[in-house]
Amino acid sequence: MAAEDRYERRRIAASYASALFELAQAGDAVDRIAEQLAGLRSVLEAHPELVTLFESPVVGFEDRRRLVERIGSGCDEMLAGTLAVMNRRGRLGMLPEMIAAFRDQLDRLRGRVRTRLTTATDVDETTMADIRKALGKYLKREPVITHRVDPAIMGGFVARAGDTLIDASVRTQLAMMKERLTQRGEDEVQSGRDHVGH
Repeated sequence: MAAEDRYERRRIAASYASALFELAQAGDAVDRIAEQLAGLRSVLEAHPELVTLFESPVVGFEDRRRLVERIGSGCDEMLAGTLAVMNRRGRLGMLPEMIAAFRDQLDRLRGRVRTRLTTATDVDETTMADIRKALGKYLKREPVITHRVDPAIMGGFVARAGDTLIDASVRTQLAMMKERLTQRGEDEVQSGRDHVGH
């Protein structure tokens, strides 16, 4: 999928999420809707074929409606209404993006930021608490951390929160040191040439 198509999907999905978020705020139902959307996300992650069915031109409106009613049974009226509108407009395939956009709005409201943290080895609770505190101070928001281990970074950590990348890995520090040494060597060679030339 082209980058502009992904951008357009996210933009459209975000408009549905914003409308739902406003309704949920007005009805004092933000947490309830967020919980129901998290449940829907779990269903979609467990059954990715559902998104394919939602996007298929072969699957008709009524079939999609029945599918939505099954996976969203017991949903709040506001959420059910949003899903119905998305179905009518053939946008149910954007449900994962809409759920993510709603969660992002809730995070902004609560002063949180989703953060992907990579460390070279598993870390204990004390170290994780220290990292969380340092990231919170730097990002000026509470990081909600998803952690993974990647021995390739050698040590330290890499954190990504939205467009912000914090790379404190040993791998990157070594690469930067190598680059500086290479540059210094090239500068010294050039300096030697200049000296000989004079």
